[in-house]
Amino acid sequence: MRDFKLEQPVDSILITGRSTSYLITNEDLNNTFQSIYKNLNEEGTLIFDFIDANRFIPFTKDNEAILHEAPFEDLIYFRSSNWRTTSSENFLLEWSAQYYTFQNNKKEIIADDFSTVRVFTLNEIQLFLYLNGFEIVKTIDRKTYAYDTFVIVARKKQNKKS
Repeated sequence: MRDFKLEQPVDSILITGRSTSYLITNEDLNNTFQSIYKNLNEEGTLIFDFIDANRFIPFTKDNEAILHEAPFEDLIYFRSSNWRTTSSENFLLEWSAQYYTFQNNKKEIIADDFSTVRVFTLNEIQLFLYLNGFEIVKTIDRKTYAYDTFVIVARKKQNKKS
């Protein structure tokens, strides 16, 4: 996502599932937006979502463990997440999660996971897009099953100044 070249430019690029959370540094974000810009047709559209730092960080501070459940067939799958803010310059969090089921009153652990993720303020995203030659067409405040997010619809501006 940070550096790619398509055979032909496209009309739109969609980044799903809050994948922007894995763009940890400002350089990561700038490189991604620059690659997208180069791979879009004139007035091409970029659509993506991101976790809102202004709402998410206080939520993680107030809720030590965050539990999600997903029933499927005869089982209920669980994910227990713990979030810890870091002292980094960006809004980085260390996310540890445990995935498991309960069957016959017994907890069966499926997997443990750990990631470092970044959350953004809306203003940060607006500035990064502006600096990389995009104009925001629409901002959608979106609730998901887990996190408050913003969905951004942005258009490639012509005559981008370097």
